[in-house]
Amino acid sequence: MNRISLEGRSVIVAMCVGQLGVALDATGGPQNASAWMAAFAVLAAGILLGPLALLWSRQETLEP
Repeated sequence: MNRISLEGRSVIVAMCVGQLGVALDATGGPQNASAWMAAFAVLAAGILLGPLALLWSRQETLEP
């Protein structure tokens, strides 16, 4: 059975936080209310795609 290591989880968290910052910066910065709406939309998309990522991570890889 494949398991995600602690290091893998920390990478996923870092990617999510990075996407939040990118969304904030791309839409006007933290002082802009619509930028926060975009940032939370990015978080919501990540949450909705979470189960799909878990299914993908459980697939066995083919070894040559």
